[in-house]
Amino acid sequence: MNKIDKALTIIYNNLPYKYHIPVKIYKTPRGLLQAEAMEEGKSYKRIFNYYTKYFNNPPVTNYIETKYYKSKPIKKEQIKNKTFTALDIAGSGSYPIKIVEETLLDYDKFEHIIFMLLHEIGHQVLLSGYNCDERACDLFAIRWIRKFVKQGILKKYWNDKK
Repeated sequence: MNKIDKALTIIYNNLPYKYHIPVKIYKTPRGLLQAEAMEEGKSYKRIFNYYTKYFNNPPVTNYIETKYYKSKPIKKEQIKNKTFTALDIAGSGSYPIKIVEETLLDYDKFEHIIFMLLHEIGHQVLLSGYNCDERACDLFAIRWIRKFVKQGILKKYWNDKK
């Protein structure tokens, strides 16, 4: 069982059934974007441009820094010198949730995978979908991680790097 399957098992075993949103795993960002384009009835280029624009000019700030989730620090110089594209995508909160296996497995810690999956589930649970309410989805994920930690569910997995 890989880290993503393990994280989904933990999440589905501990979230209410109404939060069990199907997840499709794609090997590459290109595969996710192609599926998204097909489901939306739009061209791949249009979806690619949408996500590229979103990453370079998001409507809200990126993930919240908390003790439950620390995103990799990015220096302002790195942001200025890098143009993000849709190929930097890790997941989509559409229905079903789509995630990129190679991106999620690059996360150093298991808790990042759990946070990411809960964040994407938050898009559907909060009915924000493409409204890009990233902050609300972050708070949803943080709330559930806190509950998991309080109940001891994540204690044995929290520092797992396998």
